[in-house]
Amino acid sequence: MKTKLFFKNKKVQITAGLLIAFLLVGTTYAWFTSRSNSSTSGPDLGRLIIDSELDINKADILYEPGMNCEVKGTVSNVGTLPFIAKVDLTSQTTIRSDESGKALGEESYYQLSNISGIDITMDKSFLGYKDGANDAMMAWLVDSEGNYYLFIEGTMTADVAYNVYFGKTLGNKLQGASVSLDSEWLAVQANGEATLEIFGVDYDDLAMVINDLNAVGGVRAASASSSTSYTRIQTRLDELFGSNN
Repeated sequence: MKTKLFFKNKKVQITAGLLIAFLLVGTTYAWFTSRSNSSTSGPDLGRLIIDSELDINKADILYEPGMNCEVKGTVSNVGTLPFIAKVDLTSQTTIRSDESGKALGEESYYQLSNISGIDITMDKSFLGYKDGANDAMMAWLVDSEGNYYLFIEGTMTADVAYNVYFGKTLGNKLQGASVSLDSEWLAVQANGEATLEIFGVDYDDLAMVINDLNAVGGVRAASASSSTSYTRIQTRLDELFGSNN
């Protein structure tokens, strides 16, 4: 009788233990909780887009050694971000004559890049600074080595011009040649780190070209640096690039 009672009590204990375990597993504590989800469609990133064009008025002129050819063009900011840009100028010459100047057959034409004696330089009379509508602005900057950089903020277009000089040392094989000019602009964000990394120049080594392009004919004079436009653009440049001066 005692043995049966012992096993019966054990079964009751086991059953009770399993029931408690089941209740513990199936029960959640009723702590206070709260959740909140939110989202936004911004911020948006801007677009950095530069556009450039070249145009030459040949006017039926046949050039020869010792002459200059002017090529005009434009550079525009068609994006939503300000940029600073630098141009790389190259030339391609299609040779149509032999060393004596005798014409080659069309199948014998060939091209040469950046021939010595064909020099391309920027027309500095187009360099300076200018105010535009809706806070748009542009300015040319120059470093200590004479390299030029173009800054444009807002929707604005800068006029550019290049002088192509045909040197007097060009030989007979250039007779009848055709020359094409390529301008490749590289634009980068208008800040000091980007300018240093991409162009290898520190902002503090750059200076604005003092030539008020808003004035009739431009004003290349020291007094131009005290104009309202100059001060506004220089202040904006310092804000974007961060001056250490």
